[in-house]
Amino acid sequence: MTTIKMTATKNLSCTSPGPRFIAGAAFFIAICLSLAAAGQSYAEANAAKLTYKEGSVSVSRNGAAFAEAMNGQRLLEGDMVKTGKDAKATLTLNENSTINMGPESRLEIKQYIFNYDTEKRNVVVKGYSGKMRFVVSKIFKASATGGRTAWNDSNFIVQTPTATAGIKGTEFVIVVSAKHTYFAVFSGAISAKNILGQYKGEVLLGANQSSVVKYNASPKPASDVTPQQKQNLMTDTTPALMAKKDAGPQGASEKKEQSEKKEKPDKADKDKSEAKSKEKAAKEQSDKQEAAKIAKDAAEGKKTGDIIDGLIDSGKNVDEAVALAIKAGIDPATVIYTAIVKEYSKEKVVEGALEAGVKTSVVVKTATDAGAAKKEILAAAMDAGLSKEDMVKLADAVAKTDTTSGDTSGDTVLGFTAPEEPVTVTVIYVATDTYTISGGGGTASSTSIASPVVP
Repeated sequence: MTTIKMTATKNLSCTSPGPRFIAGAAFFIAICLSLAAAGQSYAEANAAKLTYKEGSVSVSRNGAAFAEAMNGQRLLEGDMVKTGKDAKATLTLNENSTINMGPESRLEIKQYIFNYDTEKRNVVVKGYSGKMRFVVSKIFKASATGGRTAWNDSNFIVQTPTATAGIKGTEFVIVVSAKHTYFAVFSGAISAKNILGQYKGEVLLGANQSSVVKYNASPKPASDVTPQQKQNLMTDTTPALMAKKDAGPQGASEKKEQSEKKEKPDKADKDKSEAKSKEKAAKEQSDKQEAAKIAKDAAEGKKTGDIIDGLIDSGKNVDEAVALAIKAGIDPATVIYTAIVKEYSKEKVVEGALEAGVKTSVVVKTATDAGAAKKEILAAAMDAGLSKEDMVKLADAVAKTDTTSGDTSGDTVLGFTAPEEPVTVTVIYVATDTYTISGGGGTASSTSIASPVVP
């Protein structure tokens, strides 16, 4: 079979050929139609659209710097999408699958091929960080009996730094960091495995099942997703004004209700504010319940490392897990040190501690003792959205921290220079199975019992 490759230039146009070429009009039209048909599968154009954004959402194309995105913006193969703190976004792919991004999430549309004529779909999306909920559509063709059959050549793959998963048509959430990926399936099924071939094993997850794939291990066996976990994950990945609608056997679908209703701007703003307030109240209530459970586990002797692992394995981001453990009354220094020693993201550990209200001096001293570089601490502080006053305090603490560990990256920080004799910050680490009473960092002491540092 002969394959003809055509390249369009400025001289090739599908406009009228003129009177002189009337005799060849049929051939010319056939060429135009062939080009149009071929264009249906062009991978680099119109892979998806940003159908809803809430807060700061930015896009990077061809390796360029991230630029603020607009509602309705087209997304191409290779585009990177990033959400800011407290921001959310919904991407709708051309074949009607959706990706709902939670705050501080980043993904790339690595490959997008979709062609009705050849019944071919090859989609590869890579999530680098944060929480994302996928609603992957099933693709069908009409059968001779008048029913529908699924496409044979339909692949939808989700990759992360630690895992890869194959999906046919389902709804699921991923929570991603550099060293672990949490999967939770709400409907349908997925198969997940470590992205590195040296770690064998694959886990099949059905509805209301979850698993974790860490960077240095095979997938954990499937475990149940509780109704509370599912609700939390839905809340974290759903913009405040998004309306959810069940789409029957093909899974859940979502659509926004915005300007089509022609609401007055002030009413729309009021509705958005009310929706966010309700979402915040629900989140606070959920966190309160989880903190009570953590305090109970700690009081019964569960180790800090196991508590942090359990929170992350249940779908929490690292910063969320750290903040919850501290708010539950576990000694802040113990939580920070343990999480960093267990090789969770240093930046996210510090960010969670700062968000929980731990004193900057304690955060800096503990994090550096555990091996965090000063630049990592500063980056985390900026992500945590500290006030200008708190940033100055933290920069001062970083500049004054002992650099005997060899980290000199913070000797001069935001205009502060480390003194000849470092300031000593007293931090007590619990190194055995003995327990201490501690507060949540700068707050009144709690009666909750803290857990040991030893994982």
